[in-house]
Amino acid sequence: MIKNLYFFLVIFYSSISIAQNTIIGIYDDNVITLRQLEAITEKKDSKDKKISIIHALISEKIEIDYIKKLKITPSSSSINSELVKIAEQNNISLEQFKQIANYDEIYSIVLLNLSKIGLKQIMVNGNRDKPIDIRSKEGVSIYQSWLRSIKDKMYIEIFEEKF
Repeated sequence: MIKNLYFFLVIFYSSISIAQNTIIGIYDDNVITLRQLEAITEKKDSKDKKISIIHALISEKIEIDYIKKLKITPSSSSINSELVKIAEQNNISLEQFKQIANYDEIYSIVLLNLSKIGLKQIMVNGNRDKPIDIRSKEGVSIYQSWLRSIKDKMYIEIFEEKF
């Protein structure tokens, strides 16, 4: 009896784990799993919204790959400045802010966001004599075109029936 119950529990939990690790998207040599999608969506989200989120995940992966490839690293003063702003917005000192439980996670997000800004500046302005504001309509358009051109060269497949 106990052996049967154990077998049932192993199968049950294995199927849950397998379902969450189901591949729902492939891009080049990378995958997106159902678990990744579920972490940032709600069950009630439409299929179109989920597909849009998958494309956003792919775009972010491309950005991270290029940040690494180009060795883009924000200055410590830029990082510190952003951390000070966050601390001030929460009416605490930087030292108090560094003591909160999820400080490392926030630090990583700040680092990634500043790195993305650096990537955008490089991709939008490249060797231009007169820089374009990356937040302007033209700057956003140039960056999105660059990102789209990268995605167009990739193998991308999304398995909609799996979510």
